[in-house]
Amino acid sequence: DQAKVFSCQLQQQGITFKNLPGALNWHFAGTWDYIFSKHPMYQQKNLEKYIWPQSSCLLRRAIALPIYLNMSKGAISVLIDKLHDSLCAIIA
Repeated sequence: DQAKVFSCQLQQQGITFKNLPGALNWHFAGTWDYIFSKHPMYQQKNLEKYIWPQSSCLLRRAIALPIYLNMSKGAISVLIDKLHDSLCAIIA
């Protein structure tokens, strides 16, 4: 599975990351049935499947990378280079 290989490559490069699916319940409105079920327009609807399917699909296969507000351009460039190397390793 390419995702596992990519994960290992990132770890070998020293890049910490988080899988976004773990944070979706808190941060993505598509999982907030407890809020939207109170509104007639959204009752009995799968929000992820029918209201925000594209957003759900993208977020469920995404990762969060550590790019901080005060990071220098040099540090960001190093991160980009490491990401590039990791991607090239699994694509090749």
